[in-house]
Amino acid sequence: MVLACALPSIHGYNFKVLRQTVWCSLCLKGIMFLFSIGIMLSVNVEQRVNVEFCVRLGKSIAETYDLLKKVYGDECLSRTQVFEWFKRFKEGREEIGDDQCPGCPSTSKTDANIEKVSEIVRQNHHLSIRAVAELINIDKEIVQQILRNNFNMKKVCSKMVPRLFTPEQKQIRMNIYADILQNIENYPNFLENIIICDESWFFQYDPESKCQSMHWKSPSSPRQKKAQQSKSKFKAMMIVFSDIRGIVHVDWVPEGQTVNQVFYK
Repeated sequence: MVLACALPSIHGYNFKVLRQTVWCSLCLKGIMFLFSIGIMLSVNVEQRVNVEFCVRLGKSIAETYDLLKKVYGDECLSRTQVFEWFKRFKEGREEIGDDQCPGCPSTSKTDANIEKVSEIVRQNHHLSIRAVAELINIDKEIVQQILRNNFNMKKVCSKMVPRLFTPEQKQIRMNIYADILQNIENYPNFLENIIICDESWFFQYDPESKCQSMHWKSPSSPRQKKAQQSKSKFKAMMIVFSDIRGIVHVDWVPEGQTVNQVFYK
């Protein structure tokens, strides 16, 4: 015998009303039905209601699990879940919905969250998307959407430069360059009297890197092979002096020699 009761038209589950829904009793095939107007319960929620129903009937935990297993088969809740919900209803729990998790991140893309993301990223440009999401307590997918769609930002590697100068070092170099430009204006042949030098390490053999060995190939052409090699242990430093016309002097630094002002003199 199946009995149904009318539920109000609501958005989502009205668990208090569902709990009062009249059930069919365990019949010949052990099938349970729950009907409501405009609401079809998920299998998990439906089984929780069945567990509460069995608790009210005075069934044991084992009997409840056997009945659910017989009715739902492979879709039945695990033994641990059935025992957990049976214990909750036995202790007086009324709600059949999932517990609210206060720590769960919000998925809302609000103006307040957009402003928070902007402020955090401006303060620290190295934070990951996960770190920003944890600071604001929102989903990391929302943070990614805000950075890309709202601020048109993407994470890139730092640009490599020879060295970073302090403001004082920059000012000194500006003064030197200004003096050079002034000397060039006063003495047209000034650059001809300048000699510069540079140092470079040379290895006995220096295999090309993986990027240097890149080549174009068609789908039908074979891929070139390259033996893996490391740089030779032997290396020597060469010092080159040059002026505006070209190389003036080349010198090899002896092994174990410290390159300092004494050596240069």
